[in-house]
Amino acid sequence: MASIMADGEKEIQRLLRTPPTDNPTISYLSPRAEFFLKTSLLLAPGRLDSQGRPWSTLWGGSEGFAKPIADSLVRLQTQVDRHYDSVVQALLGSVANHDAPQTQSQETGKMVSGLAVDLENRRRVKLFGRMATGSLSGRDLGKKAQLVIKIEEILGTCPKYLNKKHIVLAVPMPRLVADSPQLSPAAVELLSRADTIFVSSSKGASTMDTNIRGGPPGFVRVASNDADDVVILYPEYSGNRLYQTLGNVQTTPRAGYVVPDFTTGNVLYATGHVEILVGKDASAVLPRSNVVIRVTLAAAIFVENGLVFRGEPGDPSPYNPSTFPDTQDNAGETVTLIKKEEIMPVIYRFRCRVSSPKPVSWIPGQYATMSFQEVMDMGYSHMRDDDPGSLNDDYVRTFNASSANNSRKCRLKESIRRLTRSSLALSWNVDSSK
Repeated sequence: MASIMADGEKEIQRLLRTPPTDNPTISYLSPRAEFFLKTSLLLAPGRLDSQGRPWSTLWGGSEGFAKPIADSLVRLQTQVDRHYDSVVQALLGSVANHDAPQTQSQETGKMVSGLAVDLENRRRVKLFGRMATGSLSGRDLGKKAQLVIKIEEILGTCPKYLNKKHIVLAVPMPRLVADSPQLSPAAVELLSRADTIFVSSSKGASTMDTNIRGGPPGFVRVASNDADDVVILYPEYSGNRLYQTLGNVQTTPRAGYVVPDFTTGNVLYATGHVEILVGKDASAVLPRSNVVIRVTLAAAIFVENGLVFRGEPGDPSPYNPSTFPDTQDNAGETVTLIKKEEIMPVIYRFRCRVSSPKPVSWIPGQYATMSFQEVMDMGYSHMRDDDPGSLNDDYVRTFNASSANNSRKCRLKESIRRLTRSSLALSWNVDSSK
């Protein structure tokens, strides 16, 4: 039976004008989820700290480090960073700072969210529950956490925006580089090339959610990095419209992030206040974006060599959109298609008229950048494996001008590498108007 949509999720559906949907979350571990957990090499837990701030982390291990041990009980057993990992601190409290060979937490019932993820095969399962017991064993850098979590919610989600990584285990040697909301140069550099982040959010103190956000390298932008104002931005791409993360931050506008460097093992932990920008407000800060998340950081920790794994890069997600420009495009002119010619199977020439009250000049060889949203937008679709890039198409195309300025008529050429439903060659016709 489907769960009820939360108030925050309904509000996001209203804000984005999307139809109501059922919540497919279930309250037990299905056989499929059990098998997935047993074979996962990565799990991203989330937890609130003593100030109610969400934090995220990313743990790894060999197959079986996360596995069911009884009805809706999952055990996690892996090496952790007891010094700088805020999720370890929030879950195990003073135990994390104790130097005894083995210590047991007496605090139970703490909320824990998580995302088990298989990046090599683009699979993921979300989970939420409460800690039944937790302990640390070993000394200092060799500390191993063992948690038992009573599962209350499970949801398998789609492979969109998961960039493939081949995970291999590594020996961590964590070293604190920075502990300040203001991002260190190394953290800024990591964000400039990161293609995967994890985010945790909560609905007050009643439930939590952890999920992944992926995109092209650099899809997370540092908008400000002043000592008293650190802001990051990232786009929310088209998804399954469940809006569980957005629904949480709509009602409780905080989120915690972990940004792993799969190459070096460095890691950025951050938490902050979240604002959801929609429509013109979104495109004003990230051009060609319909929904943007603006995070004002309250705390950030950058740790060198803090991860117990590395990720060898594989294929990027075919659903990733192109990287957006740094600034909004200037207002342009409207052009009307007059004639379309197929010169070769991969080359088309478009003859069009520029509709402008002012003179417009160009020379052959210059390029024109145009938006074709009215012509090419096919409406919402969750998955479209035959043309995945179309789901986040910004409908912007660039042409070479092949004729000189002549009575406001121009000829444009487009080279088509492959014909898909998002190809302008198939979409733009004389009867399509502008």
